[in-house]
Order: sequence, then structure tokens, then C-alpha cells
Amino acid sequence: MVEVASLLIRGVELLSGQRADVRLAHGRIEDVGSLAPRSGERCIAAAGGLLLPGLHDHHLHLAATATARVSVRCGPPDVLDAAMLARALDRPGTDWLRGIGYHESVAGMLHRSWLDDVTGDRPVRIQHRGGRMWFLNSAAIARLLANSDGPPTGLDLASGQLFDADRWLREALESRPPPLNDLGTELSRLGITGVTDMGPANGTVEHAHVASEQARGALPQRVVLAGSAQLDAIEDSGWLARGPHKIHLHEANLPPYEEVVAAIIAAHEQGRGVAVHCVTELELVFALAALREAGPDCADRIEHAAVAPNALVSQIAEMGLCVAVQPLFVAERGDAYLRDVPAPDWPHLYRLRGFVEALRGDARAGRLRIRTQRAAPFDHVARHVPVRQRIGGQSFRRLGRGARAVRGGLATGAAVPGIIRRRLQAGARASAGVAAVDRGIEQFGQRRPDRLHLGPVGLGSRGFA
Repeated sequence: MVEVASLLIRGVELLSGQRADVRLAHGRIEDVGSLAPRSGERCIAAAGGLLLPGLHDHHLHLAATATARVSVRCGPPDVLDAAMLARALDRPGTDWLRGIGYHESVAGMLHRSWLDDVTGDRPVRIQHRGGRMWFLNSAAIARLLANSDGPPTGLDLASGQLFDADRWLREALESRPPPLNDLGTELSRLGITGVTDMGPANGTVEHAHVASEQARGALPQRVVLAGSAQLDAIEDSGWLARGPHKIHLHEANLPPYEEVVAAIIAAHEQGRGVAVHCVTELELVFALAALREAGPDCADRIEHAAVAPNALVSQIAEMGLCVAVQPLFVAERGDAYLRDVPAPDWPHLYRLRGFVEALRGDARAGRLRIRTQRAAPFDHVARHVPVRQRIGGQSFRRLGRGARAVRGGLATGAAVPGIIRRRLQAGARASAGVAAVDRGIEQFGQRRPDRLHLGPVGLGSRGFA
């Protein structure tokens, strides 16, 4: 890290469309206007690029994302069928091979015998894209059992399918949290200056790991760490804050309703909200009922809200809940949705416009967080054309009004409640960072930027030169 007394960014376009210079000093935006450089001051020529407040990814899994960089992609859109999967797994080596992103549309629910035929004696584990299931070949099962006290409840030895046993898997692998240098750098280059890690099992070990990565400069982003009840006693620091208690629902195995209500109440008593994972309509109905009975808190969140009919959107707005949505999934996975999702549910999938319209104009209504996939924050704004253009001539719907509202929210800070709170104005904190993209507001959103001129710009011990 390099300490910088002050930094002048010249010739930027602000979100209002105004051209100006911006000076950062002592962790704050000191001045905005037509500014002359000071003696010895570092200057960056923005050449009319758009200046944004630092972006925040509201739903990320830091360790999983870092590990994914050295894993084999095993599902759509990279892998579409069994033959493609076999080719993807055909890699030299004898040590562990880790696959990610698998979906049963590729080759069904994988069986250890199929993996044995394809991978031989090399230990292989492949994670389902839902995050809760792993598929193991025989070599993997043998190695894991040899390094543990026996199979966990979630392991079906006949099929090699492992469900909800990540902690056992980590212990059997003797794995350590991965270094976050490369991920921190990638996020910085995308202008992302803060993240919320939403791992349901996050506890004291994960908290210590994130803190150590921040301390050694590997992770320059501010982090909100959601997770288990282990975090209840954790004290916030300037760059690492305790987030909501994560509740991961699974429609096929819902927890006792009374236990969920009790968990919500307990989290509220500890000064924490809850974040409830909901990717089916039934899960969302269950979550909203439990939140209503426990009493909703302004820090409560719904993660994904993958299927949200109008009646449930209205309930979310009424209770003032935050929603972390992923509308880009419709573009990335639309072919599978058309095949696997009943047509009546298509208008309710990963909605954006419906939430925008439900939340607009009501100060008491909920808040919206738009999360990205593969750390591509500008793809959401760029796709304000029909979402699907390559699904056999069909498209789910047009997201134009919703995506333009997001664009407007970046420009005004008000069109979409809760999307952006920081302002590029004198006196505002600069330590959260700013990011400049290579076009002005009129072109912003037509396509993703070719590059960012700079990543986070903070001053002092977390500054970048």
C-alpha cells in the first residue's frame, strides 16, 4: 500500500452528466469542480470517463470464488452434455481434481460409477451449482474416508453423492481457506470496493481468515461477513463487519418452521438481521411467513428471490425487506429455464422490473440489491435490451424499464431505493473508493466497459497508487 496525500482526477463525467475535476484527500472527497493541480499532487486524466462511487457486491462467497479460479467448470454455459463433461475432466494428473457449477441438465445426477469410467483412479469431486451437493468418484470417497472418522449422514456411498456436509469435507481434505490476492485484485479492477460474503457456515475461522487477508493487503475491499450464530459475539472493525445470520432453505428438506422463527428472533436479539436463501416459490412463502411471525427487521434480506409472483413481491415491499436479485441469470441460463421451468413461472423468474415498481415511491418499502455473476457488475446495466435473444426465437420478457431504472438509480441515487447511497460530492467519504469507466453516462449501459481506468481509490493505509 502507498500513502497518498491527495489525488486529483481530472476531466471526469459525474453521474449527473456534469464534467468536473475531483480531488480526494484524507479519506474524503475534498472538492469537485474546475481544479488546478497542487505542487507534487498525483493527477489522473480521466478523459471524460464516467466516475462512479465504489461498487458493492451484495452476495459473494469469497473462498469459493477464489477457489473457482483453479477449478474445472462443469456446467452451462461451458459444459452442456455428458460428452463435453468427459472432455472437461480429461486432464493429466493424480492429485485432486475439483469441478464446479454442475447442473443435472448436463448428464443427470452424477453417479460414482460414471465418474470412475471417465476419471479412473484420480480423486474427483464436482460441486453442484446450487452449492450444497458434491459428486464423488470412488477414489475420492476412499481418500476422504481414510482421512476421517467415517462417512457423514449426507454421504450416499452407493451413488457418491454428498449433501450438506461441507464442514466434514473440509476437515477430511485438511483444506485451508485460499489466499485472496488474485480475487481482491480482480474485484478492484472492476471498481468493486466492498463485498458481502454470504456463506451460511461462516464462523470464527472464516472471520479470522478474512481479517488476516485484509491485514496483509491481499483483500482491499470492505467486507460484511454473513454466516452462522458463531458470528454473534464478533465485534465489527472498520473494514470487516458482522453481517446477517444466513438461513439456507431447501424445498425438499425444509427445517421445522418453529426453529426458523426462533432463529430469526435470536438473530434480532443479537443485533443481526437474517438473510434467507429462497430459489423456489415455496421457499419464499415459507421465509416470508416465518419473518412475519418473528417480526421483520430492517436488516433482514431475501437472497435470490428466484421465483417471486406479484403477491409475494407485495409482501416483501410491505415488510420492508431487502432483496438480492440476479436478473442476469435469465440471460445466462434462459435455455435451461425454458426447458425446465413451467411457463406460468417465467414472468416471475429473477425479477427486476417488478421489484423496482413495487419499491418505488414508498419510503417504508424494501430495498433492492442487484448481484452479479462472475463479478461482472456492468453486464446487468448493459442488458437493457430484450433479455433473451437466442432461445429459439423466444424471450421471457423485456427488462428495459427495470434496467433503465437501475441506470437512472446510478445517476440520481433515487430512482431505485437502496441501490446507491454514496454521493460524489465534497465532504463525502472517499475511502469506499471510486471507479472510472471508459465512457460517459449517455453510452453507459449500452455495453460493458472495455476497461476501468482505475480501481478503488482510497487514501492512507488502504490507498492505491
